[in-house]
Amino acid sequence: SLHEHGLSVPEDMALIGFDDVQAARYLGLTTVHSPMREMGRVAAESAISLLSGRSTPAEQVLPTELVVRRSCGIEKRK
Repeated sequence: SLHEHGLSVPEDMALIGFDDVQAARYLGLTTVHSPMREMGRVAAESAISLLSGRSTPAEQVLPTELVVRRSCGIEKRK
């Protein structure tokens, strides 16, 4: 771990997570927020289309958002 090597976040190393879980908010972890509900909706619609014999796009891009917190060493300006 970083701690075992004498490193700390964010002083020595920036740390970024993914999915913006509740623990990330509590710990001040910078994270990438993804639209989970929208991802589920798109997946369900694709599955229904495929089961109905219709084609679906090979790739669908949904927006994400970088949520800046303490772990990257930069506090969001207020």
